[in-house]
Amino acid sequence: MDFVINGSINVLHIEKSRLIKGKKGLYLNFTAFVKDDLNQYDQDVSITQSITFEERQKGTPTIYLGNGKSNRHAKGEINDTKSNFPDTTASDGTQLGW
Repeated sequence: MDFVINGSINVLHIEKSRLIKGKKGLYLNFTAFVKDDLNQYDQDVSITQSITFEERQKGTPTIYLGNGKSNRHAKGEINDTKSNFPDTTASDGTQLGW
């Protein structure tokens, strides 16, 4: 199951101490969370600055960098859960609650 993720990050949120100097450039480790549901902007990817297991245990806050969208929904691999449920509105506009 191959899919593409397109996104953007706010580089002003990157902690400079997290940048890693390599032989060919300056790098940042990041984590991308791909969710099954789309948000209000039709995005299903959140991008954060990576933290270590030890930092997570100490309660170090996760730095949110940006978001994006995968092509999984367009390829039909994931159905939008909003459309998987029947309309629960009665003809008079009352929500049926199920």
